[in-house]
Amino acid sequence: MAALGNALTLLLLCLGLRIPEFCCFSPGDSSEGLSGEASAEQITGMQLEFEHSLTLARKLLAETRALIHVYIMDRLRVLGESFRIYSAYLEVIAEREKSQSHSSIGLGLSIVRLDLRDLRHHIHLQMSIAHIPLQVSAPLRIPEHILHPSSSWKAQVQALSTLRHLEQCLGRVVREFTFLRASVPRDLSGAVQG
Repeated sequence: MAALGNALTLLLLCLGLRIPEFCCFSPGDSSEGLSGEASAEQITGMQLEFEHSLTLARKLLAETRALIHVYIMDRLRVLGESFRIYSAYLEVIAEREKSQSHSSIGLGLSIVRLDLRDLRHHIHLQMSIAHIPLQVSAPLRIPEHILHPSSSWKAQVQALSTLRHLEQCLGRVVREFTFLRASVPRDLSGAVQG
């Protein structure tokens, strides 16, 4: 208990705070106490320890932020790959809609496919800048039940389901990019040149 009191007293002295009476040990204590005063050597030692702790904490913060960026970029890579799948599904759905004289829906789906392609390109570019290796994509095979649904009802359900899943995926991508944008400093003039 005396050691804890001594450490607290030393900490308060280093911070320049008044030491409460309950922290001070009387000279009659059998343990070695600070009695409300710390030597210059002890204060210097504590300040040095604080400096080391601060340096380590800053290093750990930077390392953790770097890991978060790598983790998010990898998640974006996976999501970007899913865009390739969604794009292929949307192409099938758009062709089906065009053949059923729903040209406005087919056109909307084509625009979404182009935007997905562009977003995927941006993700690949950002990963390249961050030196994160891209994986080679396997050839895409669309399941038969997507290519040729058994009824127009099933085709509509597939189209709506695909769009809903794409919406959820894009919601996650927006959150990830919002985090990444907020975590990158706006002024890079103070950045270390490598």
